[in-house]
Amino acid sequence: MGRMSDLMIDMANESADDWINERLEDKNADEDSEEYRYWADQYYALQEHLHGQAELEFELKWLKEHGSSEIHKIFIEELHELKKIIGTRGSVNKPYLILRMAYSYAVTLLETFLSDSIKSLVTSDDKFFKNALKVDELSKAKYSLEFLALNEMNAKGLAVKELSSILYHNIPKVIRTYEAVLGKRLNIDMSQVDVITKIRHDIVHRNGKTKDGTLVHIDEEKILASIESIEIFAKELQLVINKNT
Repeated sequence: MGRMSDLMIDMANESADDWINERLEDKNADEDSEEYRYWADQYYALQEHLHGQAELEFELKWLKEHGSSEIHKIFIEELHELKKIIGTRGSVNKPYLILRMAYSYAVTLLETFLSDSIKSLVTSDDKFFKNALKVDELSKAKYSLEFLALNEMNAKGLAVKELSSILYHNIPKVIRTYEAVLGKRLNIDMSQVDVITKIRHDIVHRNGKTKDGTLVHIDEEKILASIESIEIFAKELQLVINKNT
């Protein structure tokens, strides 16, 4: 395995060296020369760009193949699998760690559902795409013609790129974003889920403690109730989406 990894690195380096040498005016320039370093920077910037393009194209393809209803179905299935994991905590020395991780991951699943679902709406329906232009992240995005040409992005690809930058654990902002895209007010109770995401922040960023140092208590009853609240919130949102698509 180690030899194969070394071989792949050598091949990548050889490819980079060939690309750079093709562009050198001074064919005797080596790795320490200013011209070589310039083209090396250009090469690795190009590779980073191509990697980003490939990821975006993959995401656009995935969104095209998976509608909002299927995204919701996958989300619910994974939440149910998470419940099974919670039941295994008796086999570890510190079961509270399983509960903390499960609590945090339940919110991560919700964030993914909210992100994928809204991007699916925007890429699948021109009406929602036009509505999305009212979202701050899109309306304030500025791209030059040079940027558009170099990145070969279409408008919906750029919309997905900007929508991916939204923090989907900020539930009030998420609701406003969905309202903008769907073009209607959402009468959905977000209070419980908003609290759940804040507790998740304490778990992830403060090792399970609040700002004042109080330990956040997570037991099986609390986490299962939180998952149920997340399911209800997502179901109500999905019902609104289904009625408008």
